[in-house]
Amino acid sequence: MRHVSPNLLQELKGLTFGLEQQYETIIKMYSGYNMIFPNMRCTSFVHNGKYVRNYDFSPVMYEARLVFSKRSKGYASVGFSQQIIGRLDGKRACSRAAFCQ
Repeated sequence: MRHVSPNLLQELKGLTFGLEQQYETIIKMYSGYNMIFPNMRCTSFVHNGKYVRNYDFSPVMYEARLVFSKRSKGYASVGFSQQIIGRLDGKRACSRAAFCQ
């Protein structure tokens, strides 16, 4: 994980410190792994520098959490989160959209 996603690892460590919990507990509770999710879809479109995405999720599943993040190294970012950590998609301070499919 250190090589693949060091920022995600840092986020998990921050939760460990902030919530005063064991690292293993934080990974189990907030990583989103080993969880059963219903079939969900989304529609995304990019054209002329615009990025639009529609989440076709049930209102029951939609987390509606917008996370603003400023790291000590790297760009600040804003994006919707899933499972407290990680981002579905968002925008970095360098004006580039970042999204996952």
